[in-house]
Amino acid sequence: MSAPELRASITRFMIEKALWNCCVSLSLTEIMPNLYLGGYLAASNIDSLRTTNITFVLTIMSSNLSAPTLQQHQDMGIVTARFDKDDKPAEDLLAIFGPTSDLIEEKRAEGKKILVHCRMGISRSVTLVMAYLMRAWGVGFPEAQTFVKEKRPMASPNRGFCEQLRVWQACEYGVEQIVDGERREKAPYAEWKRSVGLVAAEES
Repeated sequence: MSAPELRASITRFMIEKALWNCCVSLSLTEIMPNLYLGGYLAASNIDSLRTTNITFVLTIMSSNLSAPTLQQHQDMGIVTARFDKDDKPAEDLLAIFGPTSDLIEEKRAEGKKILVHCRMGISRSVTLVMAYLMRAWGVGFPEAQTFVKEKRPMASPNRGFCEQLRVWQACEYGVEQIVDGERREKAPYAEWKRSVGLVAAEES
């Protein structure tokens, strides 16, 4: 292959990748009644939000990325919540599984339609939805993963998030407990934090 052909091939690949990323981020997937998954562009698509009647948007993205169209969400009466987390294997999502699951459960009980989104709707937001389903249904990671991927085939949490979902199950869907009147981390969660270097061994 000549240099010009190679450059053209690379250009086509980059264009196709960009188009695929755009389509994935734009897609809005109903996982179960009143619960949707999507990416940044889906959360920014006001017409789609209005058509779907989304009334609560849960954002999980890096802190250096701005939340989509926050003012337009507010103008539409959409309630928003945001958690700043990177799409990295050692990023501690376990710490927010409880609060985000509570939010999803609360809004669904109120009959509100919820969109959970990250940048692409592939890893972080999928992980939060799987954590919610695991707790709500009392199932393990494999069952939650199979269910979500049947609805949204591109769903693919990074390997670290998959491990955290297994820890979530081992913790029986809560990472803290009360011991002698004090709030303490459950053993599987504390061990996971040590294993990824979030807590020094001598602190355990």
